Amino acid sequence: MDSLEKKLGKVLRQERERRQLDITELSERLKIPLENLEGIERGDLSKLPSEVYYNLFARSYSTFLGIDFSMTVDAIKSDIERAEMDKAAQAKQASGTEDDYEVDPETEKKPLRRMLGIAAILVLLLLAYVAIDMLFVKDSTAKNEQDTYLQDIDKNRLAEFDSFDWDKTSYLPPKEIKIRLIPRKESWGSVMTDGDTAIFRKLVPGRIYEASAKYRMVVTIGDPAAVDIELNGRLVNLRDRQSRRISRVNIDQTNFESFFNRTGKSPTAQTKQSYSEISSPPAEKTTKQETLDKHKAQKDAVINEDGGQ
Repeated sequence: MDSLEKKLGKVLRQERERRQLDITELSERLKIPLENLEGIERGDLSKLPSEVYYNLFARSYSTFLGIDFSMTVDAIKSDIERAEMDKAAQAKQASGTEDDYEVDPETEKKPLRRMLGIAAILVLLLLAYVAIDMLFVKDSTAKNEQDTYLQDIDKNRLAEFDSFDWDKTSYLPPKEIKIRLIPRKESWGSVMTDGDTAIFRKLVPGRIYEASAKYRMVVTIGDPAAVDIELNGRLVNLRDRQSRRISRVNIDQTNFESFFNRTGKSPTAQTKQSYSEISSPPAEKTTKQETLDKHKAQKDAVINEDGGQ
């Protein structure tokens, strides 16, 4: 039988001849001695310095001819192994050493069937145990635990639940936020309520501008010193502590109360009296201007009193 080297050399030589290439010219182009190339084509490793040189030169030769060296070697090895197996089988058949008896397939299946049967019985027993445990044991245990829990509950607490009005909702709607702008001098202001524009105009002294929101409002005042502001009937100071401006001040249900606790140097923050009187409708014999004048006199009196102290 030809060796791997002889078969590979035969492949290389046939491809070279098919391309009509001269081996001498190939030796010069590949820089491989002519004797070495001839040895590769004959599969004679004695013509090469060592097996390492054979592998190196044979790979270069194959690459030049466009042959995949690794795949070709693997294919040749497989072919040789298959040939050797066929030869061994033929020799065994010729010598008469094959087994004189055949194994009955049914005999081989019997142990497997026995194991499968035992496994099936074990699975059925396990399923039956789980079903009994779920239907009887756990059901009884859960019932006993529930009875014990109910016995431990305070009877007075149960009475409270009996008298509880389940139809009555405990939800309370948020308190409406109301704002009043009372200009003492001409200024400009805007109020956004729940996303809508409620006030966006020049503020004229002698008038009162009102708006309300359920959840949120944003307030901007051009001249904070010229406008007094009320939230739900109480004076507030919306100025920023650093800039002293009122620009896009956000008032909502979460921070509403905090504006009543703020202090400042403006007369608005120092005034202790509410504007509820001027926000209410004027009396029959009292005009709006008279009400505003009365409010101004009260406010000046409080400011003078604070200044005297």
